[in-house]
Amino acid sequence: MTSLATPTVAAPVRRRTALAYLALAGVMVTWGMGPPLSKLITGPPTTVAATRMWMAVPLTYVVLRSQGGRPSWAGLRRSLWGGLFFGANIGFFFLTLRHASVATITLIGVLQPVIVGLAAVRLFGERLTRWGMAWTLVAIGGVAGAVLVAGKDVRATPLGIGLSVLTISCLSAYLLASRQARRTLAPNEYLFGVMVWAAAVLTVPLLIDGPHWGSLGRADWLWLAVVLVGPGWLGHLLMNWAITEVPMSISSLQMLPSTVVSIAAAWLINHERVTMPEALFGLVTLAAVGFVVRGPHRRARPRPAPG
Repeated sequence: MTSLATPTVAAPVRRRTALAYLALAGVMVTWGMGPPLSKLITGPPTTVAATRMWMAVPLTYVVLRSQGGRPSWAGLRRSLWGGLFFGANIGFFFLTLRHASVATITLIGVLQPVIVGLAAVRLFGERLTRWGMAWTLVAIGGVAGAVLVAGKDVRATPLGIGLSVLTISCLSAYLLASRQARRTLAPNEYLFGVMVWAAAVLTVPLLIDGPHWGSLGRADWLWLAVVLVGPGWLGHLLMNWAITEVPMSISSLQMLPSTVVSIAAAWLINHERVTMPEALFGLVTLAAVGFVVRGPHRRARPRPAPG
């Protein structure tokens, strides 16, 4: 009887895992489209960031209610840390831009999978394989190489380097907090709570600098909506669902191929020049991430999270 029952149990597990990897591919594309689409938005960064986040609150509320869910104080409490870290990540990113180049932030940002992977070992009992660690380092090298050969100015003050590390640390903490919160919260409920807290965090710099909504034109509002629905809502929803289905050492890798997608999208949307070395390093990154996904993983699959 056991041998007959095993395929019945294993099939849904394999299906959910396959869907999780498909969701991570969606995250890679949607988050990769974020930077080039955001470049189309003019206006003060603090106004744009806070406005985008407050626009996300009613959107995620409507989606949550349409799925039969309802916001609760318990859900808001459990999504507190994820929202605070996510909001801090966005806020520190715009502050870092004043003291470091985007290339510098990207270079330091490749440390994120390492931070998350090592933290997941202690927090969630995950076990890293030599195969996964080796190809992760290759993927990191691919992103670093693509940035270095791009011909862009890699510059930063000591403060800029410190802020870059703080920015990527907040992103790493957001992913880890999301994994923890998703054990008891459905994806849409958690995402609503995250957007509420993140909007509250980004309201602080908005009040300090002052809102400048008058500087936003019709095209700005249009691209704000596109970024909100795509990289914002859809990307984070897919990530928050998949994060409980695959090891953190894999889900955290999506930032690396997202950088490659950003480079390609910037070529199409922002007419930025892409050199052959950049493209080759990008292909190295994509191939390395593929090898990590296809390689052996030593971690017992957790119980499915809500939703």
